[in-house]
Amino acid sequence: MFSEKSSRTLLLIIVMIILMLSLLPESSSAKIEGDLELLKLVANGYKANLDKIKIWQGKAIISHEGPYFNPDETVKRKISVEFVFDANQGAVRWYWNELERQITRKNMHSVDEKPYFTSGIVKDKTIYMLFPVPPTPERPPGFVIIKPVSLPIRSWNDEFHPMYFFESIEGDWYERLMFYYEKANDPNISDGKVWRKANIVFFETLSSKTTPAITAYYEFDLSKGCCITKYVRKRKSADSIGREAWDYDYEEVDGVFVPKNITFSQVNSDGSKKTTRIVQFIQNITNKPIEAEEFSLAKLRLMPGDIVEDSATGVTFKYNASGLVDE
Repeated sequence: MFSEKSSRTLLLIIVMIILMLSLLPESSSAKIEGDLELLKLVANGYKANLDKIKIWQGKAIISHEGPYFNPDETVKRKISVEFVFDANQGAVRWYWNELERQITRKNMHSVDEKPYFTSGIVKDKTIYMLFPVPPTPERPPGFVIIKPVSLPIRSWNDEFHPMYFFESIEGDWYERLMFYYEKANDPNISDGKVWRKANIVFFETLSSKTTPAITAYYEFDLSKGCCITKYVRKRKSADSIGREAWDYDYEEVDGVFVPKNITFSQVNSDGSKKTTRIVQFIQNITNKPIEAEEFSLAKLRLMPGDIVEDSATGVTFKYNASGLVDE
């Protein structure tokens, strides 16, 4: 028989254990609420559409308005880009032709700058890049650098890779969605929820443990290759970037969905600075045969006398009239 004192002690221990257990996190509670299978459905559909893009070529018009490198400047730009992408070769080539550039500096009048063009090829983990030159036959000799690719081509600032628009700034959409699908119960990931209305799958995450806290909102269209149609990211802080948003529209070309229009906007926390960038794909051609020489040096639109430097060897060449590179 327990004494009255022992019984009270035992009861106190039991109460304390119950209280401690109630304070422990529920390991079975999901961090991602909703139908997790929707994440897998979108991820697999997105990847299936992406895998169909073997060759993609076309033309895009890019318009930009807002700060550029200098936050006290407002830059208006309009660029025409022609591109060719070959998935099997892992190669891309672009011709970047800046049509207009106007810079307005603080407390100053707008200044129109002269247009220019550049071109580039990425193949075998190497980039061949023609530095900006005037788009005229009388232009001075250009300079081409050949060097290893150190960073992904981000489709901005004289570079263009059409597959960039199938990726997020967080990484590949397939990998991102499968990460949340597989780690839905992991206490270390962001909270989130996923739901569906008709053909649209909605996904929302809140990273409250980061500083600043970041909210991300996604929309995917199951009827358009499971491609993303809206992405909004907000930071709850007083830093320079408050809200970033991407809106996408697509067209089906020979059974493959590719971007048609993309609008990007960025607003700082107090709303005083805004950047808007619009990409319009005015021509999309998918999976049509391309010439074997599409990714040759000649396709950079070089002229006799242009200088070519191989950074790996330090050797400099001169492009000649026969289209060859001589020492």
